[in-house]
Amino acid sequence: MRADTMEEKAPAMTVMAAWPTSSAANFTKLPQESGGKMIVTPKAYYATHDTMPPPNQVIMMTSTQSFMKELYQAADRKVAGKRGNGGHTSPRPPKHHRICE
Repeated sequence: MRADTMEEKAPAMTVMAAWPTSSAANFTKLPQESGGKMIVTPKAYYATHDTMPPPNQVIMMTSTQSFMKELYQAADRKVAGKRGNGGHTSPRPPKHHRICE
């Protein structure tokens, strides 16, 4: 390696050496393992107030939301048209698989 690239890496090494994880004393405060698995149950939040929205609150749909709704509905109609056409109403006969021997 060139000497100038080693000098560039040296400041990064000194910064990492000052991090608190390099000290073994930081790991002495960890709880001792008792041999069994420690099961931690998450704390649940229970609301102590009324969580219903106010009666005069109005939720409006933006133009972006209505546009996305239309796109999803159009995609659903397209898929339903392709898969739900069991009656073969098109003038074209249905395709059959060829048996290759």
